Amino acid sequence: PKLKQIGELLPQAVTAMKEAEAKLGATAPDVALGPENKALTLLQKAEEEYETQVSVQQGGGGGGGGSSQQRELADIFEQELDKMASRYETADRQMQASGDRQVDELLEKLKELARRQEQEAERERRLQQGSASSTPSGGAQQRALADQAEEAARRLERLAREENRPDLLESARQMQQAADAMRRAAAGGNSASAAQAQQALDRLKETQRKLERSLSDRADRDIKDAQQRAEELAREQQEISNGVNGLAANGQQRREQAQRVNEKKDDLERKLGELESDLDASARDAAAQERAASRKLSEAAGAIRDNRLRDKIRYSEALVNRGYGQETLRATENDIAGGIDQLKKRLDEASAALGQGQQGQNAGNKQEQALDRTQRLARGLESLQERTRERAQQNARNQQAQNGQQSNQRGQQAGNQQGQQGQQGQQGQQGQQGQAGQQGQQGQNGQQGQSGQQGGQGQQGGQQAGGQQGGQQAGGAAGGFGPQNGYNGGYDYGGYGYGYGNLPWNGAYYDGPWGRLSDEDIRQLRNEARQWANEAQDLRGMLRGFNVDPKELEQILAALRQLEDERVYKDAKELQSLQTFATEGLKRLEFGLRRQVESGDEAVVITGSEEVPDQFKKMVQEYYRTLGKTPR
Repeated sequence: PKLKQIGELLPQAVTAMKEAEAKLGATAPDVALGPENKALTLLQKAEEEYETQVSVQQGGGGGGGGSSQQRELADIFEQELDKMASRYETADRQMQASGDRQVDELLEKLKELARRQEQEAERERRLQQGSASSTPSGGAQQRALADQAEEAARRLERLAREENRPDLLESARQMQQAADAMRRAAAGGNSASAAQAQQALDRLKETQRKLERSLSDRADRDIKDAQQRAEELAREQQEISNGVNGLAANGQQRREQAQRVNEKKDDLERKLGELESDLDASARDAAAQERAASRKLSEAAGAIRDNRLRDKIRYSEALVNRGYGQETLRATENDIAGGIDQLKKRLDEASAALGQGQQGQNAGNKQEQALDRTQRLARGLESLQERTRERAQQNARNQQAQNGQQSNQRGQQAGNQQGQQGQQGQQGQQGQQGQAGQQGQQGQNGQQGQSGQQGGQGQQGGQQAGGQQGGQQAGGAAGGFGPQNGYNGGYDYGGYGYGYGNLPWNGAYYDGPWGRLSDEDIRQLRNEARQWANEAQDLRGMLRGFNVDPKELEQILAALRQLEDERVYKDAKELQSLQTFATEGLKRLEFGLRRQVESGDEAVVITGSEEVPDQFKKMVQEYYRTLGKTPR
């Protein structure tokens, strides 16, 4: 009954294998996995049944001839299982290679998107600064980039689900966030467009870095897979050597044994050919990120070619078929085993070389990352400065409008009050001259005219007084920053071309007066300044190995830390100076890093004077003197 069950399982396995073979022939490895798994399961069940049957027979004491047939049948089962496992692994590797190609294509697409988005972000910055004219096609270009980013995000998400890769799923989410930021930037019409365009660029570059890091992970995966396959090849070669050593001297038994040995040799030769091809492909893939490991992978593939392992295997088959003696056969098998050992050694060297190939690039990669972070930090502070100005000016306009309205109301009240007093005087005059007739009436009219004139003058005076008072409040003490804060300074930052020069500080900043920042405004601005200060702290760590003079970066960081103090936001001059000093200093650092990345120079030079401007030194000294006098 057990053998009958085995006989039923084997035809089912054959049917599944033929179906899988047809799928593989149609270059549909993903579809072939189903029948491959089914065939493998059926063969495993048949093997279990057979092993159970063998155990029962051995327990009852079987004959010598029966034991020989059982061993032969066991060999057949083992060979079929090996073939099935090999086909399954081949299909799995084909799917993996297909996924790798898609990731490579998406990475190239992402690089192109990042390049074009950088141009859009620069255009938005120029528009915001007023150095470029708005073009109707700008928003259309940004929307087109958003469409392409969304398509890439969908492809990444689909690939992540097919291959069960959470890292790609996270990259897909970042791509979608970049597309969303692009659409917000395309909407235009507000000062946030440049910030949204820059945010989209940052997301694209972060996704690009993640995908590039996955290439290093891919090299590690490929090397481990190759090592495992080489170990399996060594094991199979050892089994073949054992089979060759056990060949009968001659006769039918030798021919049957030789046939089984040569079938294993065919399988070994095929696997070596596949491994050689895969090693060449892995070496090409790793060349960009893992140069040292890539060279070792090429050497491993070369070990298969240079030792002519596949030719030697085919040659050894001919020796077995022609009945050569054990000494010749053993020497050939040892030669093949030695070639496989050399392959394993090269793969071990490739594994040890992982990461070494990046040492020459790591500095460049870190420089690019530092440049990206510096750029993001400079743009963020620039946006913070712009929003501070907008909020202060909006508060000034609101306060001025409110004060004007209150002044008008006070003027109207004063006019009404004087008019009422005039009317009361008129009534009193009428009472005194009640019997005067026409003369009394004329007096009444005259008094009314006088009273009306007085009321009108009172109203006008109230309005003038109120308007003047409102203006003083908006520009003076009630508004926070007034003419008493006269300032005619400015920093040229080492003559590098940044700064605001001799900007007069007379209660106006750029295009309008500053009003008092609300408590909520100050809270939000302080929190954001704290975040940027933490970013600058991280940047300082990144730049530690780049021969950067730390003085100016320390001063920038100190300015950012001062922006965390709420008292800074009560003084317009100090607030502007701190924000401008930090922003322009980071721009100069960005310029130095960009020049280094483009030139490949090892030293980063922050252009401009190393000394802090005297105006800033005096301002800081005055700031700390004020802190000492002001109770906390």
